[in-house]
This record gives sequence, structure tokens and C-alpha cells, in this order.
Amino acid sequence: MSALSDTFFERLAELGERHATDPVVFLDVWNAESGLNPGVENPNGHARGLNQMMPRTLQGLGAPANFNALAGEDQLPWIERLVAAGEGLNGGPFRSAERYYHSNFFPRTMPPGQTPTTVVVASDATDPEERAAYAANAGMDPAKNGRITYADLAAFLNRAKNGNRLAYEAARSRLALARRGTTSPARVASTGGGPVLVALGVLAAALAWRAA
Repeated sequence: MSALSDTFFERLAELGERHATDPVVFLDVWNAESGLNPGVENPNGHARGLNQMMPRTLQGLGAPANFNALAGEDQLPWIERLVAAGEGLNGGPFRSAERYYHSNFFPRTMPPGQTPTTVVVASDATDPEERAAYAANAGMDPAKNGRITYADLAAFLNRAKNGNRLAYEAARSRLALARRGTTSPARVASTGGGPVLVALGVLAAALAWRAA
């Protein structure tokens, strides 16, 4: 179960406003990364939380090692630091989920561009970390041509939406309410104001790699 509170969606809407970015861009990527489950931890690389930050990244940010124990809204300030850093490489706000995903996935290859054929990571790259990133995520390259491109990122994001459809659509609806400043029915019905459980999601299967 993914426990995301109304406060989370309100703060996500505010995050989008601060960064002049449609917050659905962030939501789409986090859905692919964690199935919108802030408590998830990848058992292979120990990436944690909504955007699946690796231990080195968390350490560099000064974030808690048990990042995935934080509520979704409490993860957002740390995630926002990465968003801001990514905007520096991007030259401004993110206009697509694919571009933000690139920033979250392997930001050092961002400068070349963002066309469908732009390579994010390659199996024959000179950078050993880029090669390792490709190997860890080779399932995102269905053509098996040794390249993960923007077209591959787009396809992966769409597969994640379809695989986690109920939770994803529920999250989109709650975000829309938050952006309008409307209190959700779930909050009205709640007497404690605590997290509201949303529909069971199917987590994305691919192993996530993060650069420090």
C-alpha cells in the first residue's frame, strides 16, 4: 500500500509552482521509480523512497539513511534539492517527464539534448559508471542495441502508468484537487488528519541506478 497524505499532494502542488513545472512531471517519474510508495527500498542497490535515491546520494544530501521511513511529504524537501540541481543542468524548469527522469536517473549525460533518439546511457560508454547504469537497467532497452534513449524512457514511463493504473489515477485526481485548493473527500471523512491509503500499486520491475 502507498500511504500518501493530502498534505503530500498539497506540497507537491506547491513544489510545482516554485519550480514552474507541472507537478505531474514529478508524479510520473516517481510512479515509475517506486510505484508512488514512499516506503519502498530496492533490495539490490538499496535505493529508497519515492524517487529511489541511492545511499551515496542520500549521504551527500545529508538526508536520513532510512529515507524511506519518512512520510512522502517529508521526503519532498530532500527531493527538491535534486530537482534544483537538475534544473541547473537542464537550463531551467523541466518540461517533460522524460527530461526529469533523465535528471533523476543519470544526470551527467543531460547536456547533449532531449530528442527521442538522445542517448541517456550506453553499454559501450567510456564512463564506467554509465556502462554500469546501462547494465543495471538493460531491461529499458527492448531493442537490445546497447542504448537507452529518450524514446525508451517514455515507453518505460507509460508501462509504469499501465502497471500501476489504479494508484496512479488516484494520485492524479488527488493532485488535481490540491492544485485547485480543494479538500479531498478522504480528508473530510478523516478525523485524525493522518495519511490516507490509496489503491494498491504494482511496483516497476527494473532496478533503479542513481548517480551520487
